[in-house]
Amino acid sequence: MKSKVSLIASVSILMVVLLASSRIEHILDIEEYPEAILTVIGALIVLAGVISYQTGVSTSIIELIVGSLAALTPLSMLADNPTLNLLSRIGAIVLMFIAGTEIDIYVLRRTFKESLVLGLLSFFLPFMSAHIFLNYTGYSGLKNLLVSTGVATTSVAILYMALKDLGIFRSWLGQTMFAGAMITDILSMVALSLILGRFSTLSMLYPLIILVIIIVLPPLLDKIVKLESSWDLELKFILLLLLVLALISEGIGVHSAITSFLLGIAFSETVKSHEYLEGKIKGLGFAFFIPIFFFKAGLLMNFGSLLKTIDYFIILALIAIVAKYIGAYIPLRMFFKVKEHKLAFLFNARLAIGTLAAIYGLEYGIIGEAEYSIIIGLVVLSSIPVAIAIHKMPPISIEEPL
Repeated sequence: MKSKVSLIASVSILMVVLLASSRIEHILDIEEYPEAILTVIGALIVLAGVISYQTGVSTSIIELIVGSLAALTPLSMLADNPTLNLLSRIGAIVLMFIAGTEIDIYVLRRTFKESLVLGLLSFFLPFMSAHIFLNYTGYSGLKNLLVSTGVATTSVAILYMALKDLGIFRSWLGQTMFAGAMITDILSMVALSLILGRFSTLSMLYPLIILVIIIVLPPLLDKIVKLESSWDLELKFILLLLLVLALISEGIGVHSAITSFLLGIAFSETVKSHEYLEGKIKGLGFAFFIPIFFFKAGLLMNFGSLLKTIDYFIILALIAIVAKYIGAYIPLRMFFKVKEHKLAFLFNARLAIGTLAAIYGLEYGIIGEAEYSIIIGLVVLSSIPVAIAIHKMPPISIEEPL
């Protein structure tokens, strides 16, 4: 009872802040007092975190929803605010770096056959299903491919937390599911790199950058970590690398998110072996930059455009959710004789890469407001079966730990 009262109170405060925001342009000049407006956004993000804690729904999903609600107020004018845009872009590259650090090469090797089948099916089945439907409804070219990629992704972070909560992360089943989600993420990033890339002659230098990322930078980070600096030298080094590599990548026609993801993979072993470093990176990212990225993504939501294509959205959402479920359930049933069918729904968590595909697809002019709103709407909607699956399943007993 107490938690329900607290939740109602938090939602009520959130609505009051949003209602106050609808009158803010009559009280303050948004351009003249940006600090006051950004303070309101900060309050909304904190309230999103409180509601997330009370409901158990991913904080980033709540931030997306709150940003979408804010889009109905004068705060929508901040969608083009230079400060908000800069913080959001930094949030995107930090988010993709953290996503890269979730890739565990050791786990991929141990569960290669099972996780490869799981990752391929859980990516290509929803991708091809969405592609065929969109092609039938008149979507073609890069627009079709980007929307199809956006609906085919799986959130490694959400799946990781769900497997931990269910008590099966350290089992062979849990590790295979985790590795399968990693493969889906990698496939999603490969697809996005081809779709978002603005390749030129300079792009031929990118293999050299990859070699530096793989061979030179990980040993350098190891040496810096071993210094045990009291002023977070290793964290500053990583942030500097992310900004420099983002600048170089954009300069040669490769999207910065791709390079950040690769850097995260290269640093994953070092980050995982130093929990304090992992905590610092995630603390900085999820406490400041990443919430702004998701809030800004919600702020770009256009409900009018979504309503105009609501029939396409509903059909595409059903196709994506069912196809993702089937793509995960078949290999889980084939390799593990899984009887708990709700486990396959966990692969419907579409968060980081789905949101990234939408926001950069809109920025690059590949998709319009309608397609953007469809992808973001699907990211939010598909979290419902995931939340139900997590809350309805009791901890699972596994006899064979990995």
